[in-house]
Amino acid sequence: MSDNLKPQYENAKDDLDKFRKTVETAINELDFVPKESQVGARQLVDIGKSQLSEFEKEWSIRHQQQPASEDLLGAFINRMALERGKLSILMERAIYRKNLGILESQLALQKSALTKEALETTLRPQINFELQKLSILEAKQRLDPDEQQRAAIHKNNLKIYQEMLSGQRPYAPLYLVNSAVVEEQAIQDIDRRLANL
Repeated sequence: MSDNLKPQYENAKDDLDKFRKTVETAINELDFVPKESQVGARQLVDIGKSQLSEFEKEWSIRHQQQPASEDLLGAFINRMALERGKLSILMERAIYRKNLGILESQLALQKSALTKEALETTLRPQINFELQKLSILEAKQRLDPDEQQRAAIHKNNLKIYQEMLSGQRPYAPLYLVNSAVVEEQAIQDIDRRLANL
């Protein structure tokens, strides 16, 4: 094999390994996809498995019939990248789900059984801060889109703090609560996309 083809062979081999791992991750993620999104997810996985089988056969032929041309190896690598892209939605879902699991573990550790007085002392300044920011924004006659978004964030924060104060939800740092919500929303968005495939 010529020296200039060695990197292409290595790249093709590495990309085939990556594609194999992508398919494995996508297969594992099927266990966590809700029922209404299963058909779309399973269809993606079945296509991925079929493509993996084809790529492995092609790699075996290319590897045995060395040297292949640089163009053929490049096309092989590009096709694998394209097919990996189709499975990326399940890869993203696996990442968001893993992140959510980490955040939920942190939330469980952070949740504190504060007394009513301690909870009031902890939350009152934060509630007052949100109320102050909201009143400043609401005093304006007209809010631009950026200000409307900030007002929505302050309202949401205030709602969460009030739920904590009333005992509707356990106390936990707001950044963890909001981070978990972001991951949950990302997973729900992916599940809606999968249901519409």
